[in-house]
Amino acid sequence: MIGLGTASDVATIATAVVAMLAFGQYQWTRLKRVVALENYLRTNRDERGPDDRGRRTVLHLMAALAMSEADILDAAFRSKHIGRKTAADPETGRAVALYLFYHDGPRL
Repeated sequence: MIGLGTASDVATIATAVVAMLAFGQYQWTRLKRVVALENYLRTNRDERGPDDRGRRTVLHLMAALAMSEADILDAAFRSKHIGRKTAADPETGRAVALYLFYHDGPRL
């Protein structure tokens, strides 16, 4: 029969292992989102027309990549290759849209 102290030690170790696996899964998912966003924006940059600057709105990216707004923004701000620009309303001068685009240089 296993003693209460031994069962407690096993439960503690199992909890730590499960927590490490869950954290690893969480980080892996975040990395996959960054890679998916970078690949999508890089492909759009390479295939764009003469009038297209390769910028995409968060709403466009949500529809194209099937991610939530929070997932898109988290991936964009974690990436070293995704730049951000805002579009201003001509009447008020306030930002009305956030554009994301792929670039090869250092973080903007």
